[in-house]
Amino acid sequence: MQFWGFVADEVASPLFLFREENMAEYLDFKAISVAVRFKELLDYLNIPYEEKRNELKGHTEGFNFIVNIVKNLFFSPNSQHKGSVINFFSAVKNIPLREAAAELKREFLDTPTPCQKKVPDLTLEYHQFLSEQGIDEETARAWGVGYCKAGIMRGRITFAIHDKDGVKVAYCGLSLKDNKWLFPKGYKHEHIYGLYKNGKESAEVYVNPLDAIKNNGLALLTLNATAEQIELLGEIKKVLLFHPAGDNIGLRLFKKTFVKIG
Repeated sequence: MQFWGFVADEVASPLFLFREENMAEYLDFKAISVAVRFKELLDYLNIPYEEKRNELKGHTEGFNFIVNIVKNLFFSPNSQHKGSVINFFSAVKNIPLREAAAELKREFLDTPTPCQKKVPDLTLEYHQFLSEQGIDEETARAWGVGYCKAGIMRGRITFAIHDKDGVKVAYCGLSLKDNKWLFPKGYKHEHIYGLYKNGKESAEVYVNPLDAIKNNGLALLTLNATAEQIELLGEIKKVLLFHPAGDNIGLRLFKKTFVKIG
């Protein structure tokens, strides 16, 4: 293993470069620290914050923080945490600096593999699981949800995802074995599940698409919300957000529309 560069006071310095022999990934801490902005990171982590002048203020479960927006650096008044977005992410996730840098690079800087342009028409069958969820066969058919027996979504309750105009753009699937969700490689959460069925007046917004189907609402399909999703929800006049930790999303939506967290 070989290292180049230095780390000052155990802070991920913008000048620190890491390279390991026999490892494909090369991490440039400076590029990551400069390119990933704290607003993006806080929204990605779904952490609420207040913005005043050139500062962002908020708190995580473990520490308070103040971010200098211009310098893109933070410090914590009640702990020893300080530094770049890499240090912040490392502290919040309780993971090593290199692991934090790698994940930030993957999520914010790497160009995702484009999703398949032509979305196949999967055969989706009505399943007892849907009945147990209170979703009848007619409703399941209308929403494009069912059990898939073949392909990458095999063995999963599969949901057709559409854009705001009703064009099918992808599928996601829920495993009945381990309750884990599967999205196509390169999929970006820029759509709102069920939006094409909804008008512009009001909408109930959930995380899970099953809740959206049962309540004729919308779903984020993720615990955070991307900038694209915030823009789409901002076009709705009244949003009732059902989310286990919706403060950050609510604050972002409040600038665009009326929002209430249920």
